[in-house]
Amino acid sequence: MLWSRESYNELLGEFELGEFPARIKPGEIFYEGPIAVLISPSCISACEGFAYALTSTGRAIAVGTAGTAGAFGDVGFGQYTMPGDWSMQFPTGRPIDAEGNVVIEGMGVQPDIRVPKTLESVLGLGDPVLEAAIQALAEQLQ
Repeated sequence: MLWSRESYNELLGEFELGEFPARIKPGEIFYEGPIAVLISPSCISACEGFAYALTSTGRAIAVGTAGTAGAFGDVGFGQYTMPGDWSMQFPTGRPIDAEGNVVIEGMGVQPDIRVPKTLESVLGLGDPVLEAAIQALAEQLQ
């Protein structure tokens, strides 16, 4: 199990476990080599779930200058229509692991290889995150 969903029940005043835990049904593996997933604070929601799924199973390493956004909460029950054709949503659920610990939400997926920001990278004069991922994968293949 990767995670389950707990949703806040206003009547009970507490979170309650959802019915179906998130699982990945293993398929045939087409590529058995090392994998790197590039992450950043721009990796939000489903992107974080994907990065978490890859890294938590030991299948991949995460590479980035910082962790993901930490915003993977379930918004399925948090949809609200407001006056003036406005609508809003906010999380009312949270992902938990098999031991009941909240995962991703608020902390994000952290990089296994943290790449420092440089003036050149901030100006877009290179891609040190991709370069670090390529180097790490090349080292694993040797």
